[in-house]
Amino acid sequence: MKKEQKLLNNLPVDNLSKIIYDLIRSGRREKPVSTEHLMKVTNLSRRELRRKITNLIFNNNVPIGTSRRRGGYYIIRDDEDLRETVMPLQSQINEELRRINRIKDNYKGDE
Repeated sequence: MKKEQKLLNNLPVDNLSKIIYDLIRSGRREKPVSTEHLMKVTNLSRRELRRKITNLIFNNNVPIGTSRRRGGYYIIRDDEDLRETVMPLQSQINEELRRINRIKDNYKGDE
């Protein structure tokens, strides 16, 4: 008997990723599902959980949002959800780029 393949957005997904998706789906921008709760339910480390969430975003096209202020995940449902997720990421990118450029400027080469 062949095992039934789970799909998410018509793409294959493993059981644990489906559980994570179902949990995150219950979250909202105002009350995201905490990382700690997801780790407890799935028995994954923070790093493993992040990897599963990244795979859901890239491989299954799931619009997962994050809230740094409230510490958790939710499904992006509107423009405000999107802004709340993208703005801190964009700020982080800008700060990292500033740091890279400063390190390059500070490097004196073989003196």
